Amino acid sequence: PDAVSVMPNYIQNFTENPTCPLVQVKVSPWGYKDKIVLVGDAAHAMVPFYGQGMNAAFEDCLLLDEITEGCKNDLRKAVAKFVKEREPAGRAIAQLSMGNYLEMR
Repeated sequence: PDAVSVMPNYIQNFTENPTCPLVQVKVSPWGYKDKIVLVGDAAHAMVPFYGQGMNAAFEDCLLLDEITEGCKNDLRKAVAKFVKEREPAGRAIAQLSMGNYLEMR
């Protein structure tokens, strides 16, 4: 009841504002030679019901940096290693998020 006083038109606002479908992105490959590497939502966009999208993106960046350094800045090796190591975890967190969404609806 407390919120109703500051939202006098909440039913009208709700019915007049369209909703968007929730989607999950599955792409492959995540990288191409030493030219392209996908991280974050570009690689594994997920529904927002697990609360881990931004954390997953930060993990992507950290791991890519560590792998690039470990490969002595050889991007061809680094991209291939990053994709091999990170893609399964990216797919898993997106799948967990979707599962949580399906359970909650």
